[in-house]
Amino acid sequence: MPRAYSSPYHWHLATLSSASKLIYSYSHVIDGFCATLTPWELSSIRDSPGFLHSVEDSPVLKYDTTHSAQFLGLNGPSGAWEASRYGEGMIIGVVDTGVWPESRSYDDVGMSPAPAKWRGRCENGPRFNASCSCNNKLIGARVFNKGLIARNITPPLYDSPRDAEGHGTHTSSTAAGSFVRGASYFGYAPGTAKGVAPKAHVAMYKALLGATFAAAERNVFVAASAGNAGAGPKSLHNGIPWVLTVAAGTMDRQFQGRVELGNGSVSVSGSSLHPRSNAATPAAPVIYIADCAEATRELVRGKILFCRQGRRLSDPLFSLKDSKAVGGVFIINDTTSSSWLEFLLKISFREPAIFVTPGEGQKLGKYVKSHPEARLRFGITSFDLRPAPTVTTFSSRGPSPSFPSVMKPDIMGPGSFILAAWPNSNNAAADHRSDFNLLSGTSMSCPHLAGVAALIKKAHPDWSPAAVRSAMMTTADTVDLSGRPIQDASPKKGPATGFAMGAGQVNPSKALNPGLVYDLNSADYVRLLCAMNLTAAQIRAITRSVVDNSCSSSSLDLNYPSFVAFFSRSSEVLELRRTLTNVGQEMATYSAAVTPMDGLQVRVVPQHLVFKGNGDKLSFKLVIQSVILKKKKKKFQKSGYLKWVEDGGGKHIVQSPIVATNIHSY
Repeated sequence: MPRAYSSPYHWHLATLSSASKLIYSYSHVIDGFCATLTPWELSSIRDSPGFLHSVEDSPVLKYDTTHSAQFLGLNGPSGAWEASRYGEGMIIGVVDTGVWPESRSYDDVGMSPAPAKWRGRCENGPRFNASCSCNNKLIGARVFNKGLIARNITPPLYDSPRDAEGHGTHTSSTAAGSFVRGASYFGYAPGTAKGVAPKAHVAMYKALLGATFAAAERNVFVAASAGNAGAGPKSLHNGIPWVLTVAAGTMDRQFQGRVELGNGSVSVSGSSLHPRSNAATPAAPVIYIADCAEATRELVRGKILFCRQGRRLSDPLFSLKDSKAVGGVFIINDTTSSSWLEFLLKISFREPAIFVTPGEGQKLGKYVKSHPEARLRFGITSFDLRPAPTVTTFSSRGPSPSFPSVMKPDIMGPGSFILAAWPNSNNAAADHRSDFNLLSGTSMSCPHLAGVAALIKKAHPDWSPAAVRSAMMTTADTVDLSGRPIQDASPKKGPATGFAMGAGQVNPSKALNPGLVYDLNSADYVRLLCAMNLTAAQIRAITRSVVDNSCSSSSLDLNYPSFVAFFSRSSEVLELRRTLTNVGQEMATYSAAVTPMDGLQVRVVPQHLVFKGNGDKLSFKLVIQSVILKKKKKKFQKSGYLKWVEDGGGKHIVQSPIVATNIHSY
């Protein structure tokens, strides 16, 4: 900033021809401003001193828990909560759709005041009184929608930090919500709701923005969702190396209804989310119709409709809605019903329906032939779903379209049917209001990882964002609750690869004590950008800086906690180099172990690393030779793991996923 100006705001103001053109002035994470400009005015500013880059405003971006804390092992004497003091004193900033401050998840009983370093604020606005809405839990709340207004785009319902959609309330309470007893979604998922870092403070920014490199450069940890575009390769977004890209996994919890036959001695269970206040329907006759599409009101009135899904997903729903039937039992084509429940949540389907697998449907069909009467019972939550976790079908897959040399996603967290706070809107019918909601998506898994990052930063305040990311990735679980490799629930099925789940399912307790970390700084990222042959202008657009962008050195070999080896026809041997930092408290020796990868010869040089103390750094290289290319010219993709195992009992195991492939046109 030139010395002639007292603040960045006045400098930015002087740059413009009119004060009315300035929308926002930025001076913390980045130096810059948002303004309404004509092409001529933009051209003039580009010639002014200090100009780095301009970005045209884009449309609004897509935004992509009673049990998940236990599922991740946060509670208990050896859990991460005790060791990190529940994230006390940490601040989790959430960029989303706003917040519903009346939710009990923002209760500040037992919370410490905002840290002395906090410089944010709470804004007043329609239906948002800062003095009443903010407290020691919700310490900051701001809205950024002037850009929308300047472009004549209708802003959200409330021109304030208040959340009209629910997404921001859900994600922020997942990351740092207070303990709330008696939470449920109409009786499903009952228990105590809480965030991953329940003692952390929340700062809500009602916007959907992107300035992630600058955040990482200023030691701000950023977690972002991988997206919900499904199992196709290269479907993920946020595949940039300076953020933690989070995939979504399932849990062992399932929501069910039960068909009780005759006197109740025989029953069939299926999936359901019917929000019924009374737990069971009256006993009623069961009518079986082969195809749900053939059901009519006259046939099903006063009965329990039992039919098969048919060709269209909507057939069972239309057959039951407004039919005056007691309820419906539908045999679904897919043996997994989670996609059905996600669909029902999206369309707010509230009819009394239970979805059963073909096997359960066959059992039910045999019984109703001789005893065609039953009752339906709802509101059942069980914790015996196996396998768990799995990678969800909707979670976007890698590799990263923009940074293919860096494996993405990075890690997986719970993202299926997550219970968290929700706006209790007066717009909803009285019997459909709830303080909590179940949502699925990588937007649900992402705040879990943000909460874990807060716990790690509390325990290790001097760690960089890259060290925090490394700690989570190298300690992630790669096997499910049954001890088998985590599975991919996509149509391909089979064990999940690094392009589906990253390093695996986050393990917060292990992440607090990883032994070794792969550390990085902003200069390392710049060297990667240089190696990708980006122009100086493109690099400035990302880094917002002209410092160290000369590209005097470059490398695609980023010191990342995962490995991607892309083979070409001319390359049969690839070398990937890394440096590990000892974050343990003493001298330690680690030995390398690599899981066999069919058709590949993998070795580590050196095989052993001897660290002399905390902070000691040692380097190694991973050498991968493709035997497949010598024998056959077909396409291949192989997965494995590199483990650095501490000698003397393996107190620490530092594990990284490896993907080797010759497929470049995913």
